[in-house]
Amino acid sequence: MNLLEIRKLCFSYKNSPTPLLRDFDLTLDRRERVCLAAPSGRGKTTLFRLIAGLEKPDSGEIRLGGRVAYLFQEDRLLPWLTAEENLTLIGASREQALTALESVGLDCADKLPRELSGGMRRRLAIARTICLGGEILLLDEPFSGLDRASREKAATALDDKFRNAAVILITHIPEEAGILGARLENFDPVPEKML
Repeated sequence: MNLLEIRKLCFSYKNSPTPLLRDFDLTLDRRERVCLAAPSGRGKTTLFRLIAGLEKPDSGEIRLGGRVAYLFQEDRLLPWLTAEENLTLIGASREQALTALESVGLDCADKLPRELSGGMRRRLAIARTICLGGEILLLDEPFSGLDRASREKAATALDDKFRNAAVILITHIPEEAGILGARLENFDPVPEKML
């Protein structure tokens, strides 16, 4: 079995007559990386939420052959915890937390999220994903708000940690495929011929 198998996946929001996903297929194995690129509003984040189990498909199946690490579009940091505590809360040791912070260029272990810039919070969220680890990595607009140097450092840290993982990067910026060496595919969840 592949690490990730999606077969005939269909999904519609209850208040919308138009399907967001129809008969969507995707398979990935170890060390395979795909970048699903499309304009905003095409269902990329919904696909992410379906794979993560946060939404239920109308039909079709999603099979996961390993543990999944997620990087959501929102940072989802707990504001009352320090940077280090946001990482140790998920089971990372103090040493793992500090190593992950260093890998993304952060020296802010004792700072609260509100004391960090937007780019620093994004890198903290990336460090949390690195601490999670897993065989499947889902990235939703991972480099949003990062300057070039921070983006490259974060991409290197993700690449080092998830070298053997199956990776899905979803973005509206096709050029981001190259950052992680992913093959670029235009995300077409409902082909026009099927509407």
